[in-house]
Amino acid sequence: EIRVSEFNAMLSRIRTRPNPLQAWVLWYITPPEADLLGYYHSQGTLNEFGYANPEVDRLLERGRATFDQKERARLYHQVQKLIAADAPVVYLVYPSEIQALNKRIQGWAPMGYRDALTHMVGVSAR
Repeated sequence: EIRVSEFNAMLSRIRTRPNPLQAWVLWYITPPEADLLGYYHSQGTLNEFGYANPEVDRLLERGRATFDQKERARLYHQVQKLIAADAPVVYLVYPSEIQALNKRIQGWAPMGYRDALTHMVGVSAR
């Protein structure tokens, strides 16, 4: 059965344990920083599936606080391995996206992250 619901009412149903919904479809705008904290931190604002792993929380917090990009990548790789092993959620579909840029745009690189065009730090037009 498909139900359309007011957003806060739907969130309240999702956060009820056990979760009464078998599946739901949501659309989010990505946060300013493209990271996993919102989805996979136990207190993440987008963690609608109730995932909680203290080690993942610790690594996500360290990753967000670290400026060294190599160290950050190492921490996030550990996070991804833990999340993959825990399999807290199974995504059934992932929308395709076509991104096009004018030839005048410089400094943009694909992020492998949906809605990556919102992360345009360092991008300029000539």
